[in-house]
Amino acid sequence: MKKDELISNINFDFNALSKLSLRGGTINISAQILIFLVQFGTLAIMARLISPTDFGVVAMAQSITGFILIFKDLGLSMATVQKDEITIQQVSNLFWINAIIGFLLTLAVIAVSPFVALFFNETVVRNILLISSFGLLVGGLTIQHQALLRRQMKYAQLATVDVVSKLLGSIISIIIALQIRNYWALVLMPLIISSLYLLGIIIVMPWKPKRYRKKAGIRSLIDFGKNMTVYGIINYFARNGDNIIIGKFIGANSLGYYSRAYSLMMLPIGQLIAPLTGVMIPTLSRLQTKPDEFRKYFKNLITLIAFLTLPLIATLGILGEEVVLIVLGNDWSESILLYKILCIAAFWQPILNSTGWILTSLGQTKRLLHWGIINSSLLILSFFIGVQWGVIGLSVGYAIYYWLILIPYFYYVTKHTPVRLKDLFDSVKSPIIYTIIISSSVFLFTYFYNGSSLILKVLISIIIFLLNWLIIYFVDVKIKKQITQLIEHFKN
Repeated sequence: MKKDELISNINFDFNALSKLSLRGGTINISAQILIFLVQFGTLAIMARLISPTDFGVVAMAQSITGFILIFKDLGLSMATVQKDEITIQQVSNLFWINAIIGFLLTLAVIAVSPFVALFFNETVVRNILLISSFGLLVGGLTIQHQALLRRQMKYAQLATVDVVSKLLGSIISIIIALQIRNYWALVLMPLIISSLYLLGIIIVMPWKPKRYRKKAGIRSLIDFGKNMTVYGIINYFARNGDNIIIGKFIGANSLGYYSRAYSLMMLPIGQLIAPLTGVMIPTLSRLQTKPDEFRKYFKNLITLIAFLTLPLIATLGILGEEVVLIVLGNDWSESILLYKILCIAAFWQPILNSTGWILTSLGQTKRLLHWGIINSSLLILSFFIGVQWGVIGLSVGYAIYYWLILIPYFYYVTKHTPVRLKDLFDSVKSPIIYTIIISSSVFLFTYFYNGSSLILKVLISIIIFLLNWLIIYFVDVKIKKQITQLIEHFKN
């Protein structure tokens, strides 16, 4: 292996690496705020143009394309990011593997589309899948370009492409929805966005892969990706089993209400966790040989994530009725109770998702896989039990499960790692107390509010939320220091 064949890596001391990752996190979070506003506005507009049943049939199709998407990556992007040393030829080989897999998966979706339509007893699902399948072909071409940008911590370029493609894609899709007002606008939107993303990623990362060559030494990368892929398959059923079960046993209309409640609940969480994953796994991977620094960094990270997300989720649950009616409209009132229950289920998800970074960054993908098998099996069991009482029962089962599994998961994920179980409890202790204070203030206001304006009620609740949050920010020196660092790095 020649030295000049190695792809440049980021090698800094702990303080420099922390600064760089924090800056990357700030850029990503700032970008995700913009994306959140775009997706929030798009969801609000689409919900008023397209019926719940149309949303339901698209959710049926997405339950299949979402599963197929797992194979598009095969964990090879994470292998490129996590590997200590990697060559241009190795990444080139991985690019061609991802491209070929994208093509084969497109053919696979086309082949299974009639059977999926038969399973759900919805003929339109077949046509939706035929068009959606081409997104797999497009997506396969971007994987290694993204991985190289993440490996080199070029987060500004990634964020720019992400924001621009989603903004333009959403605008085009809304224009289409205004003309046709049916499910095709929802089907075309991800395809348009992924095509724009491909164009943008090639512009900011004009890397051209070499021809595929044998004996490039990618076996270890494939093994790493294999475990990540199998974990992704298993985790998929945990994430999408609810949609499949509702679509099969209850129907498209109920699935439409459930899927929009779920998307609305996950929107603020996903906009924080997804970009941080792209930043923190490369950072933690660089610290895997420095256990004390790894532990310190991760503890501070969890404290910050908990402080940013737990009060927000609790407050959104309290304002569930107002959020659903304002964002989705009066036609979506059946989603209100579902949204509130799903907020309870989502309370710990930002922390649960973040702790998974420990095993990934340390390369312990087999342990991650073992947990995935246990978690998915139990969660799907809770879905089957809950669905006996309809979509509400399934949602309640979802919420109960995530609260019961919390401590066992913390114990498992910290075993044989630099992080200790006590570290996680110490990290979330203060944010939980602050969550109780902030959400109680908002609840008391909403309880005694007698006005008729939902928008005014939400605006005042937001002010109460922010005032409490700022008071805590100035009182808690530790959290203030962490957030101040983020702001300073963003300015620099």
